[in-house]
Amino acid sequence: MIFFSSGIFYYLYWSTALIGEVFIIFVLRETFADVFSAFYVLKWFRRLVTSVTLVSLAYAIARGFIHPAYQANSLGKLVFSAEIGMQIIQAALIILFIWLWRFYRVEWDAPSFGIVAGFAFAISGSLVAYMLRSDFGTKLNLITKYSGSVSYIVAIVIWHISFLGKQSVFAPRPVADSLDELKRYSTVLRKVR
Repeated sequence: MIFFSSGIFYYLYWSTALIGEVFIIFVLRETFADVFSAFYVLKWFRRLVTSVTLVSLAYAIARGFIHPAYQANSLGKLVFSAEIGMQIIQAALIILFIWLWRFYRVEWDAPSFGIVAGFAFAISGSLVAYMLRSDFGTKLNLITKYSGSVSYIVAIVIWHISFLGKQSVFAPRPVADSLDELKRYSTVLRKVR
């Protein structure tokens, strides 16, 4: 039985955890495309998420080689590096999302906001736990043990509230105005070159 074999449980848990992290990246990309759909007429904007993902992946791989997990065998180092790498990509996408939202003041609905805010909490707690565990081993066991779980519970509360609340949050101006402003900026930048 799987439950009595720690080796099988280890491989099963970490392989499904990594698959789950990939699905989170897909969810963030889909939410990004939904909120910023009006901007997808611009070629560079369509490539923005992929570019941020690739740069974050390169950083995560470099971090894994330069600073491998503390007190772990080679498989453990690979698993921790992969998990941290996936969460670095997710954190970078969330930072890009929030930065673009603040810059362009795009309106978005409560579920989209809730998805991003919930993942931001969940990822921050887990990333802190994995990085502390990777860097310091078991020295900060109390923090690494509970930060991921507590942040995930906060994320669940945010998701529930956002899907039960009003359907419109943060609507300073319509997307069409932001798109017009972006086109004006692009025209000015082309003239400057």
